Amino acid sequence: MLATVVLGASAGCSSDGPKREFAIPEDLCGVTVQGGPLGRLLPASGKTLQAKKSTASDQSRTTCQVTVDGNVVLTVERENVKSGRSAWVIASYDHGIGHAKSGDGGSIAYVGRAAVSVVPCPGEGHREEAVSTYIRTLKPGRQDESSMRQLIRDYTASLKKQQPCGTGS
Repeated sequence: MLATVVLGASAGCSSDGPKREFAIPEDLCGVTVQGGPLGRLLPASGKTLQAKKSTASDQSRTTCQVTVDGNVVLTVERENVKSGRSAWVIASYDHGIGHAKSGDGGSIAYVGRAAVSVVPCPGEGHREEAVSTYIRTLKPGRQDESSMRQLIRDYTASLKKQQPCGTGS
């Protein structure tokens, strides 16, 4: 019986299944991120990866779709929101993410398949504004709570450096 278990385990390790042929980007539609957390959320196999960014005509929302072999596997949405709302509130009520964990003083909320962050807009012209980012994976993208938490942290830190609120009016 032990030989069967060992043979089964070694047979599973020698599988020559589909492999990942695309490179993990370090730029997610104009925002720098670490490849490790992003790579753990993307499919384990595939040939081509593409990221396409689009912006609403009034500049209030930006969307980025990441596709692998033509399938949307990850999306990033950024939008202007009212200041003072926590990431958990936006995740739970705006995006319907259940049982989200909160972190970084309420500026991020995450689960294995999705995350939200909020960047307040400082300055006179932006008192009532913040920028919210919503990242989610879609199958065949993968779920990993630790990786999603790190991705939203990396993305948010890079976004803050870009000063997403503009110069004010």
